Order: sequence, then C-alpha cells, then structure tokens
Amino acid sequence: MQVYRSLPSYQANNLKAWIGKIAVNKSIDWKRRHAARSENELLSDQEAPFQSPGGRDDPEASLIRGEKRNQVKKAIAALPENYRRVLQDYYFKEMSYQDIAAQEGLGVRAIESRLYRARHLFRQKWGESDYEAF
Repeated sequence: MQVYRSLPSYQANNLKAWIGKIAVNKSIDWKRRHAARSENELLSDQEAPFQSPGGRDDPEASLIRGEKRNQVKKAIAALPENYRRVLQDYYFKEMSYQDIAAQEGLGVRAIESRLYRARHLFRQKWGESDYEAF
C-alpha cells in the first residue's frame, strides 16, 4: 500500500531498490511501534502492585502519573511549532515519515531531521525540569 501511496515521489532510477527502501522503512516503523507497546505493557505490569484489589489505582500512583503527563505536555508545548507537529504526528498519531512528509509538503529527509531535532529539544526541556528523565 505504501508503494502505491509513494508513487508520485518515485524517480525512475532503480525500482527494486526503491521498493526495498520502503519495505525497510515500514519494518523499522513497525518494530519501533511494537517496542513502544511492549514498553507500555511492561510499565503497566510494574504499576499493577499500585492497584487495589477492586482495580482502582492507588491515589499516589495516579497523581504521579498525572504529574508526569503534565510535565511531558509542558515540554512538548515549549517546542517550536514545526518540531511539535512532527513529534506529535510521529509518536502520538503513529504516522510514518512518509505520511508526515506528505502532510507537511517536505521530503522524508527533512522530516527525519526535524524529528531528530525535536527529540533533542524535548530532552533539553525535560532535563530543565526537576523531574528525572525517562
């Protein structure tokens, strides 16, 4: 499906290499998503001791999660608009580089660069807070 979507950007050079690159990128995207989900499952398993037998969260654990969520939102909000959009599209909307590039009207390399810079700026903003980085 991605090959079909990317046809307008195809330059008649080497079809086999172009399709291979798309397959590699899609595999990397899938692996990242799968790793993130596995990480979230591990975190939820670790948080299980904080739940009461009725399934409700311990108020302290719930407060800590809410505070971390607010800190992440503040760090993201402090980023420049172009970096914030790319970061949100990639991590929260789970869009691929190609989809973000098409949406932004830029090349995939530009999106890779913006995402790299956005991560770097986010780490700086997160490090400025008094909370430990993840």
